[in-house]
Amino acid sequence: MRRWSIVVTLVLGAAALSLAAAVQTVTPLSAAVPRLAPGKLALMNGIGVLFSRSGIPGGVAAVETCKPPKFVELPPGDSTLGASLATILSRVPGYKVGVSGGVVNVLPAAGVPPLLQTVIAQFDFSGSGQNAFSKLEGSPEVRSAEIRLGIREFSFGGLSGSPQSSPKRLQVRLRGASLLDGFNEIVRLQGNGFWQFSELRCGSHDQVTMRLETPLAHGSGQ
Repeated sequence: MRRWSIVVTLVLGAAALSLAAAVQTVTPLSAAVPRLAPGKLALMNGIGVLFSRSGIPGGVAAVETCKPPKFVELPPGDSTLGASLATILSRVPGYKVGVSGGVVNVLPAAGVPPLLQTVIAQFDFSGSGQNAFSKLEGSPEVRSAEIRLGIREFSFGGLSGSPQSSPKRLQVRLRGASLLDGFNEIVRLQGNGFWQFSELRCGSHDQVTMRLETPLAHGSGQ
């Protein structure tokens, strides 16, 4: 009886390890990115293409100076999101990749830009991702931080493909979260799509652009 018990224990243990290994391999960075058409794009646009083709929610923040913008070539051939990002960022040092709650972030290695660290005391919104994004970036905490940091903002939302006739309705609820966390929460609730944060430090004032690329979907709501 003891022998059978040992055998059963070993079999169950092996099965558990196999299942754990399988779960560990299913991560956002392991998502497939289909073959891409060759081309050179601005850094943020190139990363956006990878998010769009992989179907993984993400966000990218870039801080630029008066120097010309950085361009990258899309990696050819089928790959994963993680490998494709690594290929692009190996040519443009100064950025790091992380995953937060299933959302892939590409952020400056030197640290998260101060505006994205702005703490939102309370935020409750029900509606489309685009409207939630606009409401969040226009919150009193963000406006106050922009003035304090000397930022001139040029902000607009974007659509990936054609506008959705019936965008997915989100229920966004934040308590003491950063603006970065809020942007991540919006794309996480959408299930895909990505946000962009671009800060240009050139001259006496910073200029910031915040943009949400909304996926095509057949959700419900207004």
